[in-house]
Order: sequence, then structure tokens, then C-alpha cells
Amino acid sequence: MDQSNDAVKVLNSNSVPKPITISPNPAKELFREKMTLPKNELILSQISKPWTIIKRIVGLVIVTYLLSNSILMIFFGIYLGELDGMIISYLGLFCSLPLLFIFFWIRRPRLIHIQLALPNENGKKTHILPNNETLVTPIPTKFSHHLVKDSGLLDLPPSKNLWLIFSSVLVFSIMIFIALLNNPSELIILITVIFAIPAWLIGFSIPVFAWWSYSARNLNMPTTGYRAESALVAGLICTIPALIINTSADIYLSEIIELNSAVSQMIILALVAPIGEELCKLGAIWWCKEFIDSPRKGFEIGFTVGLGFAILENLQYIAISWTGGPLSFTLTSLIRAIGSIPGHAFWTGLTGIGFAWFILKNKKGLNSLEENNTDNKWQLIDSKTNKIIETTIEHEDTSRELSENKDLFYKKEESLETFEINTKLPHSLQIGLIMAIIGHSFWNGSSFLVDYVLKITTTNVIISTVSSLVWIIILISGLLLIGKFILENVRLLPDKMV
Repeated sequence: MDQSNDAVKVLNSNSVPKPITISPNPAKELFREKMTLPKNELILSQISKPWTIIKRIVGLVIVTYLLSNSILMIFFGIYLGELDGMIISYLGLFCSLPLLFIFFWIRRPRLIHIQLALPNENGKKTHILPNNETLVTPIPTKFSHHLVKDSGLLDLPPSKNLWLIFSSVLVFSIMIFIALLNNPSELIILITVIFAIPAWLIGFSIPVFAWWSYSARNLNMPTTGYRAESALVAGLICTIPALIINTSADIYLSEIIELNSAVSQMIILALVAPIGEELCKLGAIWWCKEFIDSPRKGFEIGFTVGLGFAILENLQYIAISWTGGPLSFTLTSLIRAIGSIPGHAFWTGLTGIGFAWFILKNKKGLNSLEENNTDNKWQLIDSKTNKIIETTIEHEDTSRELSENKDLFYKKEESLETFEINTKLPHSLQIGLIMAIIGHSFWNGSSFLVDYVLKITTTNVIISTVSSLVWIIILISGLLLIGKFILENVRLLPDKMV
């Protein structure tokens, strides 16, 4: 008797031996579809994870700081020469190689695997997926899958939440300071030591992200996280040549002027540092030139580059401030959070506006974002409500503007000349760069000059400290008023030029 199933027929012992045959398995006839390029109209969504980019940037900042010092060792060793210099240079090179690897590993491109099954009469109901998975659909579908660059929207926590975290750290630092004054017990000292590292991380980074979040929302220009992060990283990297310039100038001036004299310090703070740093930041803006298609975008890129420069500079200042205890940390963090950080951002933002006018007037070699934009349209989805938070999908042939009562409306794009005549902000690269250098120079030079004058005119610590704080308050107030004026006028700039 024959016994059979769907796949195999088995013969009894009295039958003539025949080959055993296996019927074809339908699943074996399926092949994996080839990966293809995504269509232009592909719309992608991402779940909001605002702290992801913050953790990545903080890691990059620490690596870049170590890398900058390793590279500085190489140049310092070359300057020293002889055997000692060679040892220092090789040590710097040895330290920089693994740091470069870590830097590029963190900055590696991130890809997303998109899988689509669309209804199609000529399609199939079963599709082989990667990782030995199978997709079965109730109706015939055509399956396609693509690898796309993770170019989702910049996703940062609201600035008020970040300022709340920063303020809480400062308040706790003051409480520790008071406790140390009243009862410097071993427990309080232990709490201070444990608190120092997270306070340092929050103190140097959170204010930068708060200003970044504020500018991103205030300018009403949804931008991709990749572009925003690239601009910030460009600001990080440009601190390396700026550090080399400042150190070289310090060494050179020490040979012709008394080391650490008031004259040499004034030259470095009010002349060398502003010119060298603003030129390096201009180089970072140039590196991001393919992202700039309007003066408003130029300000956004310049502002972000300035924040990148400030966060690495902030890392060192906040770390050094802890040598003076919790009170020194609190004052330094606060002054830099509302003074130095926005100062770097606004100054470089002016350079970005001037650079945008420059490349828009001289479009040679400039790739139009409209013609060469390969990024897909992204939507940012709230993880709790599943509602769209922001989107890069905009109305065609329109640009955002503010009415007299600050309401947002849309209007047709205007020509380059119309806005150049009406703008109150720099409309040339030279003016933007000079304004940035002057602002930077006045901040550094006046702060040093006030401290120096007080040092030689009074020995009263209270008078000296109060006078310095009063001048700092004047500087910060003036900066914030100028920053408010700049932002109000930046909103009136076009976000897209024809």
C-alpha cells in the first residue's frame, strides 16, 4: 500500500524501487527583492528622542577636546625641536590616532532600512525579508526596500526644560557652598566630589543646547539633525586651528614682551583671539556652505558654528572653575551661559549672514539645495501622542515672515535686491566679519581692562569684585539686547532666495 503526504511518496517493500521525489516548496521559489533607490516623494517619520543628539554631541566634545590637545602637542614638539620635541610630537601623534578613530566612529553615517509593500495587481502575497523573515499580505503587493540616510529633523528638548536643569544644578551648587561654610564635614566634602563631575557635564553643555533649541524654534526653520549637527561639529573642529594660533601668538609675544605682561595679554585677548577665532569660524561656515541657500539659513549655520566653538571652550573654563570651589563654578557657569555662549553664537551668526549674501551674489560653484537635495521629507512624531510635531514639508514657492504683531504668515519669495536694501543686518561678508571681530574684541578687551585697572587702583577685594560683576552685568545686558535686535531682524530675512 502506498503512503504519501504533500511532499514525499513512500513505497512498500513489495513495490518496485523508484526514486523518491520531493515536490517543490512554494516558498523556495521566492527571491529577495533587490534594494533600490527611494522615490523623491517618500515621506518618513521618526519618533521624538530629544536626548539622543545631546549624548552624542557631549561625547564628541570630550573627544575633540582631547584631540585638540594632542594635536597641539605635535606642533609644540616641532617648535621645541631636538630630541625632547620629537618625543612630544610622537606622543601627541600616538594619542591623536585612537581619538580620530573614536571621533569618526561617532560621526559615522547612520542609515535606515525602509521596507514598503504597496497594493499591486501584478504583485505577490508572500515576500522574503532579510533576517530569515517572511511578509504575507492578504492582497497582492509589490515589495520594495531602500537604505536612506538618517536625515530626520533636529530634535532637541524645549529650551525651558534645559534651563530648568541648568538652574537646578546651580542652586544645588550654592547649597553645597553654604554647607561647606557652615560645617565642612567629610560627608559634605564627599557629596561635593561626587557632584562635581555631573555638574561639570551639565554646566558646560546644557546652556549650549538650550540656546541651540531656542534658536531652532525661534527662527521657524525646520532643519535636519544631520545638517545642524554638522554645523556644530564644524564649530568644534575650528577650535583646533584657533588654539594653535592663540598659543603661537602667546609664545611669540613672550619672546619680545615680558611673559604674562598686561600688554601681551591685552594683545592676545583683544586682537589675536578675536581675529583668529572669527576667521576660523568663518572657515567652518564655508565648510557648511552647501547648507546655505538664504541669509536666514546663513545666520542659522553661523549661530550653530558659534555654539560648537563655545561648547568646547566652555568645557575647559568650567573644569578650571572647580578649582575655586562650588561658588566659583556657579558664577563661571552662569556668566558663560548667558554671556560668552550667546556672544560666540551671535557674533558668528552675523558672519553667517554676510557669507550668505556673498555666496548668493556669487553663485559660482554653489550647489542649489533645491536642485541637488537628496534628503527625503521627514516628519517628527511625538512618542506619546503619535501626532506630528514638526515637518520639513512646506508649501512650494512661499517663505515664512512675521507680521507687525509677530504672527507668522506665508508670502511669495522676493528677489535678492529687495531684502538687501531693507535689511538692518550686514549684507556683505566683510561687514559681517568685522562686526563679529569688533564684538568679540570689545567683550574680551574691556573685561580684561576693567580687571587690570581695578587691580592697580584698589586693594579692596569687595570693591574690586563688585565692580567687575557690575561691568559683566552691563556687558551681558548689552549683548542680550543686541541679540534680541538681531533675532527680530533675522526673522524678517528670507528663508529661501530666487
